[in-house]
Order: sequence, then structure tokens, then C-alpha cells
Amino acid sequence: MFRVSRRPGLTASLCTTAAALAASLAPQALGQSGDIDDAWADFNHYVLVARADLAAAAADTLLNADPDDVLAAVEAGTYDSWPSTLVRAQQIDALAESALQLDALIQAARIEKARDPQRIAGDIAALDDTQRAYRNAVERLTGAGQFAAPAMLAALLDDDRDELEPYILSAFEAIGRPVAYPLAVALPDLPSPHAEQIAQVLATIGYPDVAPYLKLAIESGKADPGTTSAIQVALDRLAERSRMSFDAPAAELFYQLALKQYNGTAEGQPGFDPGPQDTGLLWRYTPEIGLVPITVPAEIYPDTLAMDSTKQSLALDSSKTESIELYLAANLRRENRLPVGQTDPSYPVGAEPAAYYARLAGPMPVQAVLMRAINDSDASLALDAVQVLNEIAGTDSLVEDGSARQPILDAISSPDRRVRFAAATALGQVRPNEAFTGSGRVVPSLADAVRQGDSIYAVALAGTQERVNELTAALETLGYVAIGATSVSDLNVQLGTLPGVDAVVAAGPIATVRRFVDTTDANFRLGSSPFLALVSPDAQADMLQLAREDARITVGLDVDDVATLDEALQIATAQIGLEPIGLEEGTELAIAALDLLRELAEQDRAIYRVSEAESILIAALGDERPEIVLGSAHVLALIESSAAQQAIADTAVLATGSDQITLLGSLAESAKNFGNLLDGPRQGRIVDLAANTTGELAEVASKVYGSLGLPTEVSVEQVLAD
Repeated sequence: MFRVSRRPGLTASLCTTAAALAASLAPQALGQSGDIDDAWADFNHYVLVARADLAAAAADTLLNADPDDVLAAVEAGTYDSWPSTLVRAQQIDALAESALQLDALIQAARIEKARDPQRIAGDIAALDDTQRAYRNAVERLTGAGQFAAPAMLAALLDDDRDELEPYILSAFEAIGRPVAYPLAVALPDLPSPHAEQIAQVLATIGYPDVAPYLKLAIESGKADPGTTSAIQVALDRLAERSRMSFDAPAAELFYQLALKQYNGTAEGQPGFDPGPQDTGLLWRYTPEIGLVPITVPAEIYPDTLAMDSTKQSLALDSSKTESIELYLAANLRRENRLPVGQTDPSYPVGAEPAAYYARLAGPMPVQAVLMRAINDSDASLALDAVQVLNEIAGTDSLVEDGSARQPILDAISSPDRRVRFAAATALGQVRPNEAFTGSGRVVPSLADAVRQGDSIYAVALAGTQERVNELTAALETLGYVAIGATSVSDLNVQLGTLPGVDAVVAAGPIATVRRFVDTTDANFRLGSSPFLALVSPDAQADMLQLAREDARITVGLDVDDVATLDEALQIATAQIGLEPIGLEEGTELAIAALDLLRELAEQDRAIYRVSEAESILIAALGDERPEIVLGSAHVLALIESSAAQQAIADTAVLATGSDQITLLGSLAESAKNFGNLLDGPRQGRIVDLAANTTGELAEVASKVYGSLGLPTEVSVEQVLAD
């Protein structure tokens, strides 16, 4: 559990004295200051002389002023060391909050001012002025970062402003990486002399991610031979500086860039724009319009970049399978990650949803998307891929393609129940000629879905029963249905009663926890569940090393604290991409599973033995949801078993209304299929129903009676009575 330690502050008496002193002196000090420039001077002075009370009063004045006025005071340059002054102020308890707010105000004002188009234009014009004006202009353009690139590039391409050319190129190099991405996007479409200049700028900046654009400019043939040769020199220089090889074709380099973008974070991308609402910029260039940014939410920025790069790759080599596979994954993931209520301006108007392009691509690329999702523990993407496969894939592409690894079989062992059920559904609907690896998991996975409600389940493992009991109690406090033991083998029976396991929590010495890792890895029901390893502080380093090798493992401290356990479990489940299932969704999954089990039972295929779900279906007859009870009986009617038929009969006799009618119909179907498997007492209850009821109930009871082949005495009695 991490705690933040603060520096000791003033004692109560000293705080009272300081407050009184501030009350008496602050008005006089501010009266002498008068304006924002003086308030800024007061703040810097009083921080340096450790007068927190007066510095706080000056900070309040600045925080209530117009941010542009505050920025003007800051940029006057009287106090060049103001950044360190703000840092010092943040280390003083009485000033920390005000200093943080003041720092944020200044930074926000600087960003907004730096990006002002008129200011950028003025700074560009000042580049060929005095040396001091040049330095100031470059400093402000650096503050504008990538937002300065469009105007600077336009000025560079303007034949009427040739005198600015060397200064703009120098300024580009000084700004560095922030302008590398937009300049690289423009490079392939720049006229030859300027393409050569920008290529040299990019080589000097030394950011390797621009290499695909340099290679594209070389391969496109748009530039004259001299410029093409110069761009190749720039690419070679970039390769030497970055110690990387860029000998591959541009299509491959764009794919490699897309892979890096897809696997990266928004913050790590060159066009990321931090602010109150983090965003990312996608740059587009046309000679007619120039550089244009498209702003997208940070959550989808890596995906939109990867889509851009894979489209570049495919435009150069339409047969590049890896690029279409990565494009599909990025597009599907983009849809999943787009925040509710926000839009993606980069997605073409009129373009179809991501699943449309996945269906067009066919089963093999979608299988690759599924494999990527499984490797990344991305449950949402895996579910998307399985659902597409369910729509388009047949037996050959799912289980008989001869591949060494078939991701649909990995999906049926996914820790995410949605993915597991979707994979079981896809496999249940194909027509394999013989059993295949994983075919034995289809019916158990569907049976697990039958039990799905809104409960969440956890397993507690520890070296002692006492610690198991403590963990189980803590998990139940957090809302889990928890079971526990000192060994995995002791849980086998209980595990068979659960629809799935949302988390495994193991505590103890590292050797004990490692043993639990190994034994859960080998267990079908536990091997893909998130694993929270609770160990002592001195064992954390070793356990973290193991966690780096196994994505399902999260490491926490073994402490007796429910809040800490809750926090660690949230991290563990988020890391593997699990989200809870609500009652409505759980019921929908259960009904769909029952429908497919019924279909499999009707087909009577030896590959999928629905009888393996018998115990779960019988237990489901006691479910509080009528639709689950009726659906379970509907499947049990096709299982040749006295236990199944007797369970239907018991449930039907106790039911009422339309549910009883439906259940008796399932009992009649079972009897027609397999004969009378009821014992004497249960037969007697059916006789009673047939003889002593009226209307629709009597009608269906008579069907059951006849289907069971019971003696004719009752029918004779009824004829004579009527």
C-alpha cells in the first residue's frame, strides 16, 4: 500500500501567529503593489525570503487576474528563475496549493498564447530581425510546437518570402521533434527544392519515426533525381544517428511504424497534445491547402495513427497481409475505446463500422486480430473478432485450417466470460468431421453461461486455512462469491459449480505463491483468470519478475486490509481486460447458451456431448428466473437420463400457471424420446394431475400420462366418469 509522506508543517501555535501576521501585513503589502506586475514581483520575492503568508496573498491576486495579464508579467523577463521559484513554493505547505494553481494558470496561458495564429505569424516575421528577436521568436515558436508547423511551412514555400528561408529551417531544427511528424507527412508532396530541405531538417532532428515518409518520397518518383538522392542521404544520416536500418520498402516501414503506434500510449506519440482534455493530432497535407491538423480524443489516438500508417502501407502494397490485419484490429479497437458522447473526426464520413471491413477481409485476417487480442489480453477486441468469425467462418477456417495455433481455441479458455461464450457459440455452430483440440470445452463453456447471472466469483488460496478464511471473508465483503482452499485440487468439486472465476487471490511466502501460479496455470477453469499475488515486501521484486513473464499476474502486498485488497483486485482485473456482467446481460447469455445446447442436442452429434451439461441444467431448474428454468427443461428433454427426466417431473409438479404447462410439455417430450424413466412416487403425481385437473392443464397432463405409457385404468375411469 503506497502512502504519500508530507514534510512536517508549522505547529498549531506558529500557524496561528502566521495567520495573524498575514492578516495584518497583507493589505499593506498589496496596497503598495497595486497591479499584476507588482503582484508577480511580490510573489517571487516573498517565496525567496520565506514569507509564505505574503507570497500566498500575492498568489491570490494573480489567480484572480486575467491569465493573459499574468502571462505578460511572467514574460516580461524580470524573474528568469521563476520556474524554480514555483517549485520551491510547492514544497511549502502553506503555499503548495496556490503554487500548483498558479503554475497551471501560467502553463495554460502560455499554451493558448503560443498557439495564437497572429502571434505565430508575428514570430515567423521576426525570425530575420535582430539576434535577440530571433531567439525570442524561436522560443515562442517552440512553445507553439506542432501548431507552428503549418504557418512556418507555408512561409517556407512562399516565393515572396525567400529571405526567411534559412531562418525557418533553423527554427524547425531548434523546435525539434514536435514539428517532425507534420513535416514528415508533408514531405512526399513538397516541390523538389523544399523536399530536400525538409529531409535534411528531419535528419538533423533525428526522430526515427519519420523514416517511412522519407522512404516514400524516394520511392514515389515525384522528386527530380538530385532531390531523390539528397533525401536518400538524409535517410542514411537518420539511420546512422538512430542506429537503425531503413533498407526495407516503404510499405514495410509504414507497417512497422503502425505496429509501434498501436502498441504505444497516446502520451508517447509525437502529436499528443496534453491539456484539460488530452487529445492527439493527425496531420494531413495537400499542396493546395497545406498542413491541416485533425484533433481526436487521446483514448483512440494510437489507433487512428496506426490506421493511417497501415493505409499508407496498403496503398503501397495491397497484398501486405500484416497491414490489413493490423488495420482491422486498430479500427475495431478504436470503436471500443472512443469515449461515449465523443466523435472521431478522422473517420471518413460515410465509412462503414469497423466490423464491416473485418467481414470483408475474411476469416484468416480476423483470426489474426483475435490472436493479437488474446496476446494483449484485450477482451473487448477478442469479443469483436469472435463475433465476426461467428458470422463468416466455417469449419475449415475455424478448426481445420492446419495452423499450429488456432486463436479461437485460445478464446474458449479466455478469462472473459463473454469471449469464452462467444467462442463456444462459434465452435458449436460449425460442422467438424471429427473431434478437435478444444472441442471438449464447448459444452462446458455453454453450460457455464447457463449459470450466468450478475454474481462475480473469486478463489482464495493460501498456505494456511486461517489465511484462506481471512481472504475469503475479505472477498465476500467486496461482493464476490468466494471459495478457498490450501490447494487447487481441493477446489475441483466447487469449481464445477461456478460459471467462471473472475479472480484468483493467492497469499503467502513466494514459494507458496509460485506453486499456486503453476497449479492454476494447469487448471482449465483457473488458468486464464487474473491472478493477484500477495507477498511480503522483500519478495515483491522476485514476484514482479514473474509477473513480467505472465500477463495475468498482478503483485500486491500481503496485508490484512480490505481497501488495499479492493484496489489491487481492480488493477488485476483491469490489466487483463475483464468487466463485470450485469443481470440482464447474464440472462441473455444464459438463454442464448440454452438455445445452442438444445440445437446441439437435436443434432445428436458425438463431437459435442450435451449430456456433459446435465448436472448444471438440473441445478438450473431451481433458478429464480423462469426463462432459465424453462430453457433448461427444454434441453434436458433431449438427454437420455433418469435423473434428467425425474428433475423435469419434480419441477413441473411444483410449478404453476403457464410455466407448469410448458414444463409438462418438456416432460412429455422426454418420455416420448426415452420412455418412462420415473420411479413410482413420481408416476403417482402424474396420475394425480391427469385424473384431478381440468382445462389446459388436464390436456397436457394427459399427454404426459400417455407418453409415459402408464396403465389405462385412469383413462377408463375418466371415460366412465364423463
